[in-house]
Amino acid sequence: MGQGFFQEFVLWMREYHRFAGVILFSLVFLESLLVVGWFVPAVAALVVAGGLIAAGAMAPLPALFGAVSGAFLGACLSYWVGRHFRTRILRLWPFSRRPGLISRGRLFFRRHGGKSLLIARFSKPLRPVLPAVAGMSRMPPRRFLAANLLSVCLWAPACLLAGFVTVGWVTLLPESARMPVALGVAFLVLCLLVYIWRQRRFDSLEVRVS
Repeated sequence: MGQGFFQEFVLWMREYHRFAGVILFSLVFLESLLVVGWFVPAVAALVVAGGLIAAGAMAPLPALFGAVSGAFLGACLSYWVGRHFRTRILRLWPFSRRPGLISRGRLFFRRHGGKSLLIARFSKPLRPVLPAVAGMSRMPPRRFLAANLLSVCLWAPACLLAGFVTVGWVTLLPESARMPVALGVAFLVLCLLVYIWRQRRFDSLEVRVS
């Protein structure tokens, strides 16, 4: 997101705060779907919503309920797709051209089992894939529902809390210090994202070698 687009998005969320539950449900539901989820910035929307909650511009309960229910139902739909279509998914785009997208998810699922759903919930590339992989792997529905519910009940509040704490903390600072602190936090987050990306790249190379 560019800075101008991000500011417009914040203003739009603030203007339509009464529909926060529906907006967040829709974005998070779409982000939990196979393939579609890679193109939906639901985490950014949740962080913005958390900041608006801290500023008193958005009610917390509708936002939380919309985020949790959207993530839960979206993952359930992806699980059903994987369980119903199984290996036929591999013949569809983009997996027909890049079969590694599913194979890496299946390897990750075999390594970590049910807890892979919790780990994947906090990873953008894996988040839309792992529920479908769990379905393809015939994970029992009850185990999936339990793991899915646990993951969304941790992930959605954590994203909202990130925005809530950031805005709440920055507003306590003197006005002259807010911008430098915000830039410093943004730089640390960027470093963390680069580190995670490098680790994921190293892991993928390790898998290829093995």
